Amino acid sequence: AMGGVVNIITRMPERRELTLKGGYGSHDLWSGYASYGDRWKGLRLLASYGYKSTEGYRSYPVVVSSSYVPSGTVGAIPTTDPQGNPRFIIGDKGKNGCWQDAASFKVSYEFTPGTEARFSFMRVRHHYDYDDPRTYLRDATTGEPVWEGGRLKEYRFLGGEGLDVRDYFTLSLETEDLWGASVKFTAGALMDEEDWWISPKSGATVAGEGPGEINETDSLGLYADLQISLPLGERHRLTGGVSFRHGEAETEKHRLSDWTDEDSKTELLYKSRGKDIAFALFLQDEISILPTLTAYCGARFDWWRTYDGMSNEIGGTGYREYDSRDSWAISPKFSLVWRPLEKTTLRGSIGRAFRPPSIYELYRTWSSWGRVYEGNPDLDPETVTSLEVGIEQGLWKGSSFKFSFFYNWMDDLIYITEIEPRRYRKVNAGKAESKGVEVEFEQRVCKYLRLFANYTYTLAKVVDNPAKPEIEGKRLTHIPKNMANLGGELTYGPFGLTVTGRYVSKRYGKDDNSDKVDEVFRSWDPFFVVDAKVSWKPFEWATVSLSVDNLFDEDYYSYYKAPGRTFFGEITLKF
Repeated sequence: AMGGVVNIITRMPERRELTLKGGYGSHDLWSGYASYGDRWKGLRLLASYGYKSTEGYRSYPVVVSSSYVPSGTVGAIPTTDPQGNPRFIIGDKGKNGCWQDAASFKVSYEFTPGTEARFSFMRVRHHYDYDDPRTYLRDATTGEPVWEGGRLKEYRFLGGEGLDVRDYFTLSLETEDLWGASVKFTAGALMDEEDWWISPKSGATVAGEGPGEINETDSLGLYADLQISLPLGERHRLTGGVSFRHGEAETEKHRLSDWTDEDSKTELLYKSRGKDIAFALFLQDEISILPTLTAYCGARFDWWRTYDGMSNEIGGTGYREYDSRDSWAISPKFSLVWRPLEKTTLRGSIGRAFRPPSIYELYRTWSSWGRVYEGNPDLDPETVTSLEVGIEQGLWKGSSFKFSFFYNWMDDLIYITEIEPRRYRKVNAGKAESKGVEVEFEQRVCKYLRLFANYTYTLAKVVDNPAKPEIEGKRLTHIPKNMANLGGELTYGPFGLTVTGRYVSKRYGKDDNSDKVDEVFRSWDPFFVVDAKVSWKPFEWATVSLSVDNLFDEDYYSYYKAPGRTFFGEITLKF
């Protein structure tokens, strides 16, 4: 949903509780988690820590044109790129391993029934790297491995590494009865303590020598929301509020004398920064027209401003400073919910939404493996007008059916385009539309077995783009036309079994839809996979589970090659 916010609210403990989890899976995946919670009258505490690590798999092949294959070598594997151009696989960058952890602390205090304050802190860290690169090339005479020769340089086999450390702070206050009104206030901050990634450059070697580049970003995000809801008479409930957002980021790129050491920085190569601020006012009236008919009428006013924007490509002429810009929009919405029968619900809605570009989209320019991705300080906010109608129908015993039709009309859609070979930029697409249907069916066969199936059809395409008319009528990138899920859940005593099949149709990564070739690196293939999970609960406080994803080991690419069949076993203890 354009401009939407996901708000995750953790269940706070009602009594003292301890949870322990441990698991192991494919690609040497280790997982551990522990949490402790307690309650003393109105005061509740919850602390947790989780950790995962994996050696990964070989997801990134080294793919080159024929001019990069040294003469006098063998072992290059013929392939194509997604556009069908001849290419050769000459190795891989190694296993893409990573580790991540998250530590959190949450506290809440209930002053009176219905009035509660909460505070939470969470630190999340994620590190990735590539280990043990391989070359498939061999000297035709000696059989020795070949890492470079002619136009081919050894650094093309190297994958680099990166680290992201983020802190989340949240403070909230909620009351259900303040002079007859319910009030919710939430404020928070997101801070990047560390955010960097390294790319080896020409002269870097598999042995860990040679130069590289490090990209570092400092960012800060602040937000606050206030929502008040109160009844007006017997038929109306009014909900209104205000919202505030602020973001700022600064990125620097330095040369490294040693690509394996993030502290070996030398000269500055690039710098950019920018800030933005946004305010919103919203008001909605929930109207009980009839006992079975409810209307929702509302509107939202958004104002956005970006300022202090600059970028500097060292070696160029001075700093490029960008003018401050602002924009505003009024987004109305109207919806109806009608329940003519006990098991029948009809819904309909029409509305608008507004999303300004992010600091990253405006000012950040970066490069990776010969591809340059440009920020665009001239980006305009994107807007969408949405229409949706649907029905929820209970059928025979234990069954339900849902159907909905949707249509979205998008203006100034922000997307990425290739403006010249290997150079990409975020731009506004003019006009685009998406329309489709969603169908869902569920059947409770008995108290032990539940079956379900759902299907989504989406036709999303560019309608008008004067800046690049050749993509008019082309499908929007990364949006499949067909998606489907079907499966079942079986529970019998302490045993549980879940089986799910997932289908996703062909997607495109290029705005001109020229990437039609499947089963090659950087393609977006259609796929159908089956996932299964079995669990056993020998005691009320213990659960043992085993999950298998891609049960039939299907091969496909979603840009990278999928990992194939994987398993994960876990033991959970709750006291």
